[in-house]
Amino acid sequence: MKAGDKLLKQLGNLKNMDVTSGLEVGMEIIKEDAVNRAPVDTGALAGSGNVITNGVNNVEIEFDVPYARYVEYGTAKMQAQPFLRPAMLWVKCL
Repeated sequence: MKAGDKLLKQLGNLKNMDVTSGLEVGMEIIKEDAVNRAPVDTGALAGSGNVITNGVNNVEIEFDVPYARYVEYGTAKMQAQPFLRPAMLWVKCL
Protein backbone atom coordinates (compact mmCIF):
# COMPACT_ATOMS: atom_id res chain seq x y z
CA MET A 1 0.00 0.00 0.00
CA LYS A 2 1.37 3.40 -0.97
CA ALA A 3 1.69 6.17 1.61
CA GLY A 4 -1.01 8.21 -0.15
CA ASP A 5 -3.42 5.26 -0.10
CA LYS A 6 -2.80 4.75 3.61
CA LEU A 7 -3.52 8.42 4.32
CA LEU A 8 -6.75 8.31 2.28
CA LYS A 9 -7.88 5.26 4.23
CA GLN A 10 -7.18 7.01 7.56
CA LEU A 11 -9.05 10.12 6.42
CA GLY A 12 -11.97 7.97 5.33
CA ASN A 13 -12.18 6.57 8.86
CA LEU A 14 -12.58 10.11 10.25
CA LYS A 15 -16.02 10.50 8.69
CA ASN A 16 -17.32 7.85 11.08
CA MET A 17 -16.05 9.59 14.23
CA ASP A 18 -18.53 10.82 16.82
CA VAL A 19 -17.69 14.46 17.51
CA THR A 20 -21.07 15.34 19.02
CA SER A 21 -19.67 16.53 22.35
CA GLY A 22 -17.27 18.90 20.59
CA LEU A 23 -20.11 20.23 18.44
CA GLU A 24 -22.19 20.82 21.56
CA VAL A 25 -19.41 22.87 23.13
CA GLY A 26 -18.95 24.91 19.97
CA MET A 27 -22.67 25.52 19.55
CA GLU A 28 -22.93 26.61 23.18
CA ILE A 29 -20.27 29.26 22.52
CA ILE A 30 -22.18 30.48 19.45
CA LYS A 31 -25.47 30.48 21.37
CA GLU A 32 -24.02 32.54 24.22
CA ASP A 33 -22.64 35.10 21.79
CA ALA A 34 -26.00 35.27 20.00
CA VAL A 35 -27.76 35.79 23.35
CA ASN A 36 -25.42 38.71 24.06
CA ARG A 37 -26.17 40.18 20.62
CA ALA A 38 -29.95 39.72 20.77
CA PRO A 39 -31.97 42.93 21.09
CA VAL A 40 -33.60 43.17 24.50
CA ASP A 41 -37.16 44.32 25.07
CA THR A 42 -38.56 41.77 27.49
CA GLY A 43 -35.57 39.42 27.45
CA ALA A 44 -37.71 36.57 26.12
CA LEU A 45 -35.72 36.23 22.89
CA ALA A 46 -32.37 36.01 24.66
CA GLY A 47 -33.82 33.59 27.19
CA SER A 48 -35.20 31.26 24.54
CA GLY A 49 -31.87 30.05 23.14
CA ASN A 50 -31.16 26.32 23.35
CA VAL A 51 -28.57 23.90 22.00
CA ILE A 52 -30.37 20.81 20.73
CA THR A 53 -28.68 17.47 19.99
CA ASN A 54 -30.59 15.48 17.37
CA GLY A 55 -28.27 12.50 17.15
CA VAL A 56 -24.67 11.71 16.36
CA ASN A 57 -22.90 14.77 14.90
CA ASN A 58 -26.21 16.63 14.56
CA VAL A 59 -26.38 19.66 16.86
CA GLU A 60 -28.48 22.80 16.35
CA ILE A 61 -29.13 26.15 17.99
CA GLU A 62 -32.75 27.11 18.45
CA PHE A 63 -34.36 30.34 19.61
CA ASP A 64 -37.90 29.18 20.27
CA VAL A 65 -39.91 32.38 20.61
CA PRO A 66 -42.21 32.66 17.58
CA TYR A 67 -40.75 36.00 16.46
CA ALA A 68 -37.04 35.07 16.51
CA ARG A 69 -36.85 34.71 12.73
CA TYR A 70 -38.49 38.11 12.21
CA VAL A 71 -35.91 39.77 14.46
CA GLU A 72 -33.04 37.95 12.70
CA TYR A 73 -34.19 38.55 9.11
CA GLY A 74 -36.62 41.48 9.41
CA THR A 75 -39.96 41.92 7.68
CA ALA A 76 -41.43 44.34 5.18
CA LYS A 77 -42.27 46.61 8.11
CA MET A 78 -39.36 45.93 10.46
CA GLN A 79 -35.63 46.18 9.89
CA ALA A 80 -33.57 43.06 10.61
CA GLN A 81 -31.62 42.94 13.87
CA PRO A 82 -29.38 39.94 13.25
CA PHE A 83 -28.01 38.22 16.31
CA LEU A 84 -27.42 34.57 15.37
CA ARG A 85 -25.68 35.00 12.02
CA PRO A 86 -23.14 37.51 13.41
CA ALA A 87 -22.42 35.10 16.27
CA MET A 88 -21.74 32.29 13.80
CA LEU A 89 -19.48 34.55 11.74
CA TRP A 90 -17.62 35.67 14.87
CA VAL A 91 -16.81 32.08 15.79
CA LYS A 92 -15.81 31.30 12.21
CA CYS A 93 -13.22 34.10 12.40
CA LEU A 94 -11.56 32.73 15.56
